[in-house]
Amino acid sequence: MSTEQADWPPGWEDALRGFSRAPSEAAWDALMLFMPLDDWYACLKSSLLYLESLGVDPDVLFLFGSKDGLLPVAIGWAQDGLVSPEVILGNLHRYASAEMHATMWGLAAAAYVHREDHFNTIRCLKRAVELDRSGRYAIDPVWRRADETLRSTLVKMGLTRGKDQRAASYPPFFICHLSFIWQSMRAGCGWRRRRRERAAAGREDSSVPSRRRRAARRRRGRPPPACRRP
Repeated sequence: MSTEQADWPPGWEDALRGFSRAPSEAAWDALMLFMPLDDWYACLKSSLLYLESLGVDPDVLFLFGSKDGLLPVAIGWAQDGLVSPEVILGNLHRYASAEMHATMWGLAAAAYVHREDHFNTIRCLKRAVELDRSGRYAIDPVWRRADETLRSTLVKMGLTRGKDQRAASYPPFFICHLSFIWQSMRAGCGWRRRRRERAAAGREDSSVPSRRRRAARRRRGRPPPACRRP
């Protein structure tokens, strides 16, 4: 028995076993009447995971895991392709905000990826982005599981998000330009590091301001600091 199951009220495990044999929404509502309120979320999460271990259909568990708010375990089931997209989109009536609708459309897109249904994947992603800008967060799980054909289509349609996906949509010459800037920055950092090392070895006094810094301080009307020479 896990730590979370040890906090269950007496008889809760037997009640879950009885529910797993005939799961229904009415039986779930009756079971929730005895849910301990002091640790409601932890008990609900561990109960859903325990029902999953008993072999309850993930479509049914997703309905219960999204009834009183969308739980992270329910999101994980949808993104792993365990929940059918029809069940996900059938839950839209439970939410009123555009942000939650965008989330559900994004989860449906992730479910369609596992079916290798490119048309419906793009359709759900476009709908999620149109509803709310938070729908772009749904692109990441779709991108990780998409094949090269779907990725190229997503780039052409502008449905990209993240460093790797942005780089995939850039032309080659722009990537070379970014690489040149990065190498220049690294060279500058190496020069500063070598100067600090020489100063630590006594070869150079880093406390002496350069001519350019002293001129800048004069222009700002500040006197230059005293030079401390050994």
